[in-house]
Amino acid sequence: MKLHPLKIIRVETEEILFDPAAQSEVLTGACHRKGSFRRVCGICDSGDGTLILPLETVSSISMVPVSYRFAPMPDSSFDGIAAEIQVRHMHGMTLIGTFHINDEKSALWGLYARFPEKA
Repeated sequence: MKLHPLKIIRVETEEILFDPAAQSEVLTGACHRKGSFRRVCGICDSGDGTLILPLETVSSISMVPVSYRFAPMPDSSFDGIAAEIQVRHMHGMTLIGTFHINDEKSALWGLYARFPEKA
């Protein structure tokens, strides 16, 4: 059976808002399923409360993040976003993309990935 090089998954922003840690674990599990190696290669906010995440096949487990994390941006200004990206980067996280969750604050959220440490 040939593995399709791109898999599309759907994530509801309501579920992220309810339990971001659990949704982060679900996404991480989807990339490590059935011996195939996949990673999120983008994020599309459809605008209706649905995120579309393409997962691409990669050739090595070293190219697959060890974890993903959905997290809100504490401030939507340029300086606030830049500071958040810098802090998370210093802690080993890479920003994959951003999206809005239409709650009472219409908050900006990010999807971050933690890649394996390089030897």
